[in-house]
Amino acid sequence: MKVRYLLPVLLFSLLTTWAVAAQPAVDPTQARLAIVSDIAGLTHRDLESLSSQARSGDPEAQYWLAMVYAER
Repeated sequence: MKVRYLLPVLLFSLLTTWAVAAQPAVDPTQARLAIVSDIAGLTHRDLESLSSQARSGDPEAQYWLAMVYAER
């Protein structure tokens, strides 16, 4: 590989690594409060839809349905 191609690739790698490392960490308490807030705002129709999607095998719907059961 020629040096003129290697330098931009190396620079891009360093910049993306720096950008990822500079992102603030997610506060677990804030994340939990956001989940509880989302769950509290679900209507009966939302729960029926979520339950239907979970039964059809949607893993994300299964996760959220489990979160609903854990909070109630």
